[in-house]
Amino acid sequence: MAHAEAHAHPATSTGIDNRKLAIWTFIGSECLFFASLISTYLVYKGEEPRRALPQGHLRDPLGHLRHGAAAVQLAVRRAVAQCAEQGNRKKTILWLGLTIVCGLFFIGMQVYEFSHFVHKGLTMQGTCSRELLHAGRASTAPT
Repeated sequence: MAHAEAHAHPATSTGIDNRKLAIWTFIGSECLFFASLISTYLVYKGEEPRRALPQGHLRDPLGHLRHGAAAVQLAVRRAVAQCAEQGNRKKTILWLGLTIVCGLFFIGMQVYEFSHFVHKGLTMQGTCSRELLHAGRASTAPT
């Protein structure tokens, strides 16, 4: 009996084991994801592909650099966790500093990119956004 009590999971506020709740949440999110994917396919099935955005608006070389910094930040965060687990305070602080620098670079690039889009006239009120938001309805409108 003592062995069974040692492996018992702590009581939760819902009365449901946290692992069970987590797996059902994951399954529910997967159902929503694939339902949206399949319904989007069914809505646009048989339609001719169109390009909603004018050529070149999303081809920004700084975007590749920004996403590269985000990928490096993920690797650096793993190094932070590893150094912290080993108890190496000096390396942990160094890697944390690099994580903060990568994060600030990513946020700075986001600010630059979106201010650049606004400067080009790509706002929610701009024509490009209207084309993108109404792309599905434009092709089904009666002629």
